[in-house]
This record gives sequence, structure tokens and C-alpha cells, in this order.
Amino acid sequence: MNKIVNEFPVDFLRGIYESDGCLIFYKNSPSIVITNVNKNTVLLTNKALTNLGFKIRKPYLRIPKEPRKPIWVFGIGGKKLVKSFLDMIKPVIKNTHKDLKTLYET
Repeated sequence: MNKIVNEFPVDFLRGIYESDGCLIFYKNSPSIVITNVNKNTVLLTNKALTNLGFKIRKPYLRIPKEPRKPIWVFGIGGKKLVKSFLDMIKPVIKNTHKDLKTLYET
């Protein structure tokens, strides 16, 4: 998977976002949140984002109640970074959030 991340980082990130990510708005501030149970996938995603110039929130491990597995959580926050991320990966499935238009208002 490391080779894929190095050769196709944007495609890799689009797949991660479409499968394990979401766009949230908290007090009108957008964030991309990505969760995954596999630490190696989280580290590769972190590497791809960092290599493309994104500053991410430090991944942390969230331990839910049984029978769910522990899950890694991290993301990108702020209007400018979220807009740059979405413009770069051009999501196919998750492109209709009710507040998405606020990212593109000046």
C-alpha cells in the first residue's frame, strides 16, 4: 500500500475520504474527520496528507464500549484547508453536504 500512497496520493486520499471520512461543521467551522481501525492505514493517510502540504490533527485512539473495536480518529480543520482538500480530491460520493456551499462563499 505504501507504493500506492507514494504514486497516487490524491486517489488514495479520495478513497479514504469516501470510505472512512466525513465532512462536519461545528459552529460554522468545517472539518474533515477520518476514522479507521488500522493504525498502518492511519499512518499512511497521515503521510499522504503531510506530503501534500496539509497540517492534520494528531491521530488519537478512541476506545468505544464492547463489542466495537478501538478506532483511530484524525482530521483537517479550518475553512481554507477543508476547501483545499475537497478541491484536490474531488469527492464523488460525499459531495452534497447541506453546508458545503458555505465553503465557497467569500
